[in-house]
Amino acid sequence: MQKKLTVGSLIEGKQNNIHIENAIVEKKTVEKQEKRKTKEVEKKSIEIEQHGRRYEVQPEQNVSVLEQALNQKVPIDYKCKKGSCGKCEVTIVSGHGMLSKRTDEEIAKLTEPTHRLACQAVFQQYY
Repeated sequence: MQKKLTVGSLIEGKQNNIHIENAIVEKKTVEKQEKRKTKEVEKKSIEIEQHGRRYEVQPEQNVSVLEQALNQKVPIDYKCKKGSCGKCEVTIVSGHGMLSKRTDEEIAKLTEPTHRLACQAVFQQYY
């Protein structure tokens, strides 16, 4: 059975105050942990597909998908890194919202809105 606290019991018994203070500290600690988890979720990766293979790429602000994939040892085909050859074309499976708008090079080369040139798609602010 849980003890019912009253104003009188809080004033007289310091033990009850300690329990309440501990509960408040615990609640704040849990809230901080939840905020930290939320930030981690917000920094999620994008999923790309090329030649039937799917890869996960962690975002880095103002860095192209190609550069970041290569930094993370993701084996993406590419050639010119300028958007003219089209060899780095990938399908963005998830995480579209983290990327810059399509460039003129992409609009000219690609017909599908989920397809991007990895060298042209740049991670924008995601947190």
